[in-house]
Amino acid sequence: MQPTNYIPKAGPVQERISAREWVHELDKYGENLETEKRNWDQDYRQNENNNVLDLTGDTMVQEKILTQLNRETRRIYIAGCGARTHLQKAILSSFPSADIVCGDISRHALKLAMSSLTDSRVEYRLEDSTRLSFKDDCFEVVIVVNSVLSLDAISRKMLSEFHRILIPETGKLVGCFPTVNCGFELIHLSPALSYMLTDGSINYAKNSVWEHHQAVEQTFYSPIRLKNVINESGFKKMEMSYIFLDSDYFYKQYDDLYKGLFNKKNGLCIYENFVVATAA
Repeated sequence: MQPTNYIPKAGPVQERISAREWVHELDKYGENLETEKRNWDQDYRQNENNNVLDLTGDTMVQEKILTQLNRETRRIYIAGCGARTHLQKAILSSFPSADIVCGDISRHALKLAMSSLTDSRVEYRLEDSTRLSFKDDCFEVVIVVNSVLSLDAISRKMLSEFHRILIPETGKLVGCFPTVNCGFELIHLSPALSYMLTDGSINYAKNSVWEHHQAVEQTFYSPIRLKNVINESGFKKMEMSYIFLDSDYFYKQYDDLYKGLFNKKNGLCIYENFVVATAA
């Protein structure tokens, strides 16, 4: 038995933190961003709903994001906008002075979005979030909803680019980020998900989750790792909370995506990190 004042020597975790490597080494499971582009575009061509949980069609999520805007907000960038336009419509309705730029790496996703919403205040652009085509300091808000999911190195480049295009001091990053913590809690509460541990679908050291319905492995940051990665991207002031996806809108999607495994009766639902960070 160790004495009560025992302090362990610095091990791999302490060394990794001191080196500011907040997540796994950058080699393990992705290929590259070009492969990611092709995969997303192919996925959108094959399935317009893209087998992705849709957050922005839920009024609670919309309100959570819109409360971070103000009546004077004029320039908004939605990164990784995808094919759905619920959020754009909500912003247009509530903020008459706002212009929205929607960017995505999938050309087909943008085509689907344009077919859903055409408005003089909305611009669609084919954009690589690791090297955005915009000049510095040109947006008041960058909105990210489940679109920073790539390898850690790629995700860091995206966050640094979002910081670059925001107006200093007042510019805001507002976003929803899936968290690996949710996966582990759901596994604990639902034995039907225990396979995720045994087959490696979820990996805390890598902060990765394999989405079987999408056949892709993605980065789902834990809160502390997300905090540090965002800070290292230049954001200095940040608030983070959990957002629980437990409305009827989500339970209907759970029926389709997870075959009824999550329902109101058992109280299981997905939750994510909700972040507001200032480009101070």
